[in-house]
Amino acid sequence: MKAWHGMGLAVALGILGGVGISLLRIHLVPWDPHEIQPMVAEPAAKLSTRPKVAIDQADYDFKAMDVGVEGAHDFLLTNVGNAPLELTKGGTSCSCTLSELNQRVVAPGKSAKVTVQWKSKGEWGPYRQSATILTNDPDNPRVELTITGRLTPGVQVSPPSFELGRVSSGEPATAEARVYCYLPDRLEIKGYTWLSRSTEGMFEFHHQPLTAPQLAEEIDARSGFLTKIVVKPGLPLGPIRQTISLSTNLKARPTIEIPLQGAIVSDISIVGRGWDVETGVLTLGTVSSQAGLEETLTIIARGPFRKEVKFTLGKIVPEVLRVKCGPSKPLTGGTVYCTPLIIQIPKGSHSGNFLGTKQSRCGEITIETSHPKARQLHMFVSFAVEG
Repeated sequence: MKAWHGMGLAVALGILGGVGISLLRIHLVPWDPHEIQPMVAEPAAKLSTRPKVAIDQADYDFKAMDVGVEGAHDFLLTNVGNAPLELTKGGTSCSCTLSELNQRVVAPGKSAKVTVQWKSKGEWGPYRQSATILTNDPDNPRVELTITGRLTPGVQVSPPSFELGRVSSGEPATAEARVYCYLPDRLEIKGYTWLSRSTEGMFEFHHQPLTAPQLAEEIDARSGFLTKIVVKPGLPLGPIRQTISLSTNLKARPTIEIPLQGAIVSDISIVGRGWDVETGVLTLGTVSSQAGLEETLTIIARGPFRKEVKFTLGKIVPEVLRVKCGPSKPLTGGTVYCTPLIIQIPKGSHSGNFLGTKQSRCGEITIETSHPKARQLHMFVSFAVEG
């Protein structure tokens, strides 16, 4: 027990001795705060030098462009880094070419011009092509330059024809179409002509510029006209075969042709095999000269003049066609009267092509009538004679 007391006393005396020596040192050497050295941070690591590419506009929208027209746009690439920027031509899509890269090494703070050319091939609608520039920028090694827009026909007619539908004989009819121009030059209509001179007196043409709200209805349209045609009474029964050709101030589209679609109908109609009422064409096909051909159609008369109406033959071409009208007969209790129309190609006829292709014209049959509102029936005949 006495030993443990002795050891404790020794520890206590040691601690007191250490504290005393420390106080004595402080007393002999006074503390000077100025002698304490402040902590200094390690110097920052130098930033690595490298190039950095910036693009003024990676996507260029040319809005609307006519099909087949060439275009070009300059893209600007700037070096915003602190080392030289190296540029190399990369790949392009099928309609684009990188026509110019005015410098291949760009100093920091400087810019390079990249010219992309394209030709608007293909069909109307959305357009997208691209070209690639390769760089030594580690964050952007490939720069894709994109060309977008919409291909248009330059000038478009909507609807593409004057739609008249079925026009009652003896009554006037009207149809409208809008002509939109997407080109920078403002569209002007200088004049017009009717391609079928034989009936040009049966039509009137009127036009006026489209208003701003009307133009806004068509994307990218810059100018245009509202056009209207008036069909006067008196055209022969059957399909309307007429086209108007507009003369314009545009070098790209000096003329604009707009067909008329419709048919003149009345109380008189034609039915039979091979007859197409929509096109007004009777198709006989290829006929053997040795066998010849005879086809019978029927002319149907309705309405208040069905009993009195008479039919006589008018113009018939070519001469190989032989046509005659039979006697009229009442049907269905006299509500309609039917007249046979007999068309013949005699045996031994000379060979000829009247199929209505680009190399040949159709035959034609004109029938005069005594109906006050349907003075003529007009038919085209498609056939060929082989020996």
